[in-house]
Amino acid sequence: TQAPAPMTYADLGVEPDWDKTISAIKFDSYKNKLLGQELAGAPIHIAWKFSPKSFTDLARFIEDHAREPHPASVRMEAGVIKRDYEGTSFKLDEAEVGRAAIDAILQGKQTFELPLDQAPPKISRADIDSIRDVVSQFTTKFNAGNRNRSSNIRLAASIIDGTVVMPGETFSYNETVGRRTAEKGFKMAGVYKNGKHDVDFGGGICQVSTTLFNAAALADLKIVARSNHSMPVPYVPLGRDATVDYGSLDLKFQNSMSTPIAITSAVSGGTITFKILGTKLPSGMKVTMETSDHRSWGNKVQYVTDPNLAPGRTKVVERGSAGRACVTWRVVELNGNVTREKLAESNYRATPRIIARGPVRKAPPSTPPLAAPPSASPPVAEPPSPPPSEL
Repeated sequence: TQAPAPMTYADLGVEPDWDKTISAIKFDSYKNKLLGQELAGAPIHIAWKFSPKSFTDLARFIEDHAREPHPASVRMEAGVIKRDYEGTSFKLDEAEVGRAAIDAILQGKQTFELPLDQAPPKISRADIDSIRDVVSQFTTKFNAGNRNRSSNIRLAASIIDGTVVMPGETFSYNETVGRRTAEKGFKMAGVYKNGKHDVDFGGGICQVSTTLFNAAALADLKIVARSNHSMPVPYVPLGRDATVDYGSLDLKFQNSMSTPIAITSAVSGGTITFKILGTKLPSGMKVTMETSDHRSWGNKVQYVTDPNLAPGRTKVVERGSAGRACVTWRVVELNGNVTREKLAESNYRATPRIIARGPVRKAPPSTPPLAAPPSASPPVAEPPSPPPSEL
């Protein structure tokens, strides 16, 4: 938006109030006569008035050029908590523009600040300042050499980093990270899809949601929604993973504390760490996680034909996995008392081991015998066989 054109006092709705100005002169004249003073050279004080105006272009210019609103955030950098207070939007207070101009005139100023209204913050500075401690943390490892997957992990973690969750509010992984697309910077990498290994945009972000799930559970936050993968994952124990899929599967947890919390992330080399910041848990309180009721069952082998393989050759297309199941518990110890809370039941279905093999080589078709060519001379009759001998 271009800057508005220069504006006169009249454009601002400001003009001299000549009636008041003249009245003041007459009053001063009468007073000066009483006091026997001369009027010559006495200053004339001009009175001003204003009428409300519409400043559409000026208001639009301010909205376009004011500092962008941004949410409050709390991060941890090099072991130190860093706070960024909320920045809210500004609007021109059109009704006060004239008064501000008149105040500047009366004070002999050449310029004046436009009167602005600032929207109140959703999260106060006091709330942000109350976030002082590390409540919990959890770390997982990944292969940093897988560049696309590593990039997706860093991107998703950075979007979440600094998020503040007020008491009673629910954090949603999908709402925070958003749809995983190339436009947002996500890349193609390995995923689980229908019990098989595949590739898709955002492959690797389920390790981000899994790491965050464990940090939230260890902070004793209320787990609202969590789903296990179709197959076990290698970076956490069975039953402690949390898969996500935009539009269908989400990780959600509620800030069940009485004070605000913040989620901070750190990705370095081949590790990702989430920390829940807020107010420390009560002294002596210990939160752990464990699993029970483990079950398993076998899977099948499925063969498929691959015309690119030589006859008799085979290749494993999908490793498959046995079916597994377990129950995940949160164990809280406080003042000698132990409570166990069931967090989730996980079922990983058995997926077949798929083996490709070359096509079976078919035997060549048999050739029928050729018929004897016809003879030019007629056939010769055979003499009759002699009768059998008698004894």
